[in-house]
Amino acid sequence: MDQRALFGQSTVVFAVLVEPGHRIEAANQAFLDAVGPEPGGAVTELLDHVRGTGESRTARDVPAGRALFDFTREPRRDDGGAVTGIWLIGVETTQVNVRSVVVAGEELGGLAAHLNR
Repeated sequence: MDQRALFGQSTVVFAVLVEPGHRIEAANQAFLDAVGPEPGGAVTELLDHVRGTGESRTARDVPAGRALFDFTREPRRDDGGAVTGIWLIGVETTQVNVRSVVVAGEELGGLAAHLNR
């Protein structure tokens, strides 16, 4: 499968990282725009967890740059089962979260108006 063609133009954040050090083996432009050339902060913590436990995980509303993402991480293993890298895929959730805040604010505003009658 040609991963670069599949994910290259997608708005989905995608990267293949190599251990140790979470070095980027392949990443689409969306990943580089969101996370940068070297993962840091909350993204590094997520990658550390997969490397340390070997468990696949999904994390919701993770800050990366100026946005929030849902990230799913899957370990890559050698023939002996050791974690040699991590697949990372993410979807931006910033707009979903902003919309939730707006709806909640509208509901609170309606409740306040009802209580003030």
